[in-house]
Amino acid sequence: MNTSNNPASLTRQQLLLAALRLFAENGIHAVSLRSINQAAGARNSGAVHYHFDNKTGLLLALVDDLMDRIAAYRGDSLQALAQRSEPASVRECLDVFYRPNWLLHFDPEVGGVSTKFLLLHQMTPVPEVQQRLAQRASVNWHLLEELLLRAMPHKDRGMLRIHIGMSWVGVLNGLAALDLMAVTPFGDMRTGSMDQMLPAFQQYLAAGVSC
Repeated sequence: MNTSNNPASLTRQQLLLAALRLFAENGIHAVSLRSINQAAGARNSGAVHYHFDNKTGLLLALVDDLMDRIAAYRGDSLQALAQRSEPASVRECLDVFYRPNWLLHFDPEVGGVSTKFLLLHQMTPVPEVQQRLAQRASVNWHLLEELLLRAMPHKDRGMLRIHIGMSWVGVLNGLAALDLMAVTPFGDMRTGSMDQMLPAFQQYLAAGVSC
């Protein structure tokens, strides 16, 4: 999100953060623009309309912001795998692809509400938002597909696409439900460290995609 000291930019940032939290906690349709203005501490009751026009514009701005964050975390690491002479392993491809989602989930500014927000759009889709998400993710999804086909040349493309889609759903649900691992028949299964938990998560994903 914009970190400029410009008052208008700061207000826009506060509105985005407030909307992200409220949408994640209460659902898209249960949150009014007025409540977002109030939660952001905006002095102007029409602040959301001024910066985003309407709720759909606000949702699209949130999607763009989160996708920008994911892109920043990923950098050019996915393209670097594609430029290697030898195929990357399935696990390495998935690690590079999904690590940014993990980092976003633990981002100090947006944290777990970002994951809940993205998951929410799979459950209660808004067509314009779904289209924006698909557009923003398209290039990297297709690149991941090609990388995985290099790693598994005999894999059926249609089945691979299904597995990639299922892995995406698994990542969002898995991150959103990490705290459920605190109380299990085996006790608290959280490792307490992102660096310890992430490899296990990636191994789980790789097994599913490779089958």
